[in-house]
Amino acid sequence: MLSIAADRFERSLAAELARSRVELARGFAGMRDEMQRGLGAVREELAANRIELLKWSFLFWVGQIVIMVGILSFMLRGAR
Repeated sequence: MLSIAADRFERSLAAELARSRVELARGFAGMRDEMQRGLGAVREELAANRIELLKWSFLFWVGQIVIMVGILSFMLRGAR
């Protein structure tokens, strides 16, 4: 009698564990898909920010060169 109850308990435990594993696998698959979408959006935003940063860096360096040329021309005019 005790062994029958133990066998029945083990079967129900195994069935419950199998259901739990399936539910966890579904949950992880959904989370994985959501993370991939989120990371794709982050990658796109980083690419856009990188282009914006390069543009502003280029404008900064061009401005610095123009200012340095102006200062040098002013100083060389005074030396003549």
